[in-house]
Amino acid sequence: MDTLGHFAVLIFFVLSGYVIGLSSERLIKWELIKLYLRKRFIRLYPIYLISLCFALIVSNKTYGLVTIIHNVLFTQVWFDKIIWENNPLWSLHYEVIFYIIFIPISLFNIKPVLVFFITIIVSFLSFFYVDYIGFPALTSYSVGFTFWSAGFLLSFYSKGQKIDIKYTKLICSIFLLISLSYFNVMTTIWNKIELFSFGYQLRHHNVYWPKIMNKLVDFSYLPYAILILSWYIGFSLKFKKIIEYFLLFLPSLTFLYLYRNQHLISYFVIPGFLYIVSILFYFNRSAWVEKVSEMIINKSVLLGGISYGIYILHFPLLVLFSRIELFSGTVYSYIGRFVFFVITILFISYLAEKKIQPYVVRYFKN
Repeated sequence: MDTLGHFAVLIFFVLSGYVIGLSSERLIKWELIKLYLRKRFIRLYPIYLISLCFALIVSNKTYGLVTIIHNVLFTQVWFDKIIWENNPLWSLHYEVIFYIIFIPISLFNIKPVLVFFITIIVSFLSFFYVDYIGFPALTSYSVGFTFWSAGFLLSFYSKGQKIDIKYTKLICSIFLLISLSYFNVMTTIWNKIELFSFGYQLRHHNVYWPKIMNKLVDFSYLPYAILILSWYIGFSLKFKKIIEYFLLFLPSLTFLYLYRNQHLISYFVIPGFLYIVSILFYFNRSAWVEKVSEMIINKSVLLGGISYGIYILHFPLLVLFSRIELFSGTVYSYIGRFVFFVITILFISYLAEKKIQPYVVRYFKN
């Protein structure tokens, strides 16, 4: 998975932990646990099954019954392979595990800050003592759950806070998210520390890729994931402005690197432009720009309402489009196919989220 896509998944983990922490009451008895699991099941499963069926239909190879069953049960990463035509769904396997881990955390009322730091410690210990543990995937699960628990932590401390949202910061976050694939200096520093300290980068090898998707280096993105979510929820804390300035201007050191390595500039033109735009939006003081930003964000809420459908259905649709050779081979055909793809994914995601999903919810309620 590319760096941008992976960073987006990490932010999704943070957002998921925040939403669960904010919306779920404490699970102190079996009836509440059942209700919690039913809500998660209803939210994930109907569209997930549609996506799996779609992936099997567009696939040009035959999957065995065991593989299909494991994919249906979210156990595909542990016991079998992911159906390739929907390989981004590795993240939902992790998400389901995080939902389950939340049950004892809530049941025993474990403090979010304790959960957060324990998962960080487990991430490092599981990597360096993998020979004793014999479970290299534990590092990946722990790193992912650290991001999830960061959102859970934010939900705990944001309750009761006055919400103060700046819409230009939300626009800033979009451009910053995209540009960080090239401009995250923290990743560069992390990698250099790894090489200096150990002589190699801290990675597991020769393990099925979804089991090691989340690596220790992902922690270099954790401050930005928390920062971006804090803008959307209006979360405030002491010295937040100083922290924001530091995280916003740290990527600018990449320009110094490019000055010394000018042959690489062509690779950084677009992300560099997007990074500069993100800074301009952050420091905007114009009322009309804030109003336009508010309008854009409010309109995008409609897109957010079908975002799960888009995420879970886009890859099999891409596979289908890649196998249709009609109207291809030129720049104009590429643009046309892209526009048609966007329209199609929005349409089927709308049907899944706004028509099928409500029907399933009503069915289970009745």
